Amino acid sequence: MASETIGSLKDSLASALPSTFSCKIRYVHTPPKRCDALFSPPPGSEPEKTRLASHFLTVSIKPKGSDAPNDVFVLGMEALIYHTKPLTTIFVSKADSTGYLPQHRPSPVQRICTAFLRWLSAKARQKHPKRELVISLFARSQSQYLFPGSAENKSKHILDDRQLIKWWARVVQPLFPTEESDLEYDGYITVPGYEGMEVRPFFPPSAQIGKQWHPGNPLLALAETRGVSSSAPPRCLLPRFPDDPKARFMQDLDD
Repeated sequence: MASETIGSLKDSLASALPSTFSCKIRYVHTPPKRCDALFSPPPGSEPEKTRLASHFLTVSIKPKGSDAPNDVFVLGMEALIYHTKPLTTIFVSKADSTGYLPQHRPSPVQRICTAFLRWLSAKARQKHPKRELVISLFARSQSQYLFPGSAENKSKHILDDRQLIKWWARVVQPLFPTEESDLEYDGYITVPGYEGMEVRPFFPPSAQIGKQWHPGNPLLALAETRGVSSSAPPRCLLPRFPDDPKARFMQDLDD
């Protein structure tokens, strides 16, 4: 893979947003630390050595026409990055807006989320170029994730489950490389109750179906990357992300 120049997060966000858009970015992260394995080990095997780092981003603006001395938050996003020897997994654990950002086209919120994931991905590839990289998230509609009381703001646009899946697909779509790139990406969308191409309405409008986007999940392919047999128990193939009912159920089974 050809080396790539990675600028600062500030530069990445500035290049993604209109020059007229003014905001304040706050970004904090933790160093990778040992954590419980993301996957249950196959019978007779030891858990994979796993490290976890947390990355948290907030965006605030000065309210238009306001004399308030402080900015107001308009967006928050948390990404958890799991590191194992064969695999780096970026999990979007939380993302939330407050409704205080005036409507713009294209959406600054969508562009910021895309730019943040692109920057995190580039940093991960730079540090471990031979590792497989996965970006994973759940699109579950909630009135508020990070900002208590934000659901009471009538300007906050709360998406339902279907709308949220489509929105996140549009966020991820720009991460697919151009034809000139030597990177290979595949996108998967799993929707409970939908099978095969019934998922197609959730793909981005510009998606190359069958080439970039696929219905279902990549768990068997990831098992091969991890050196785990595809015939291993299902709980050894499913990641155990925080705040995931499946993970809690699998943990109960293991216990």
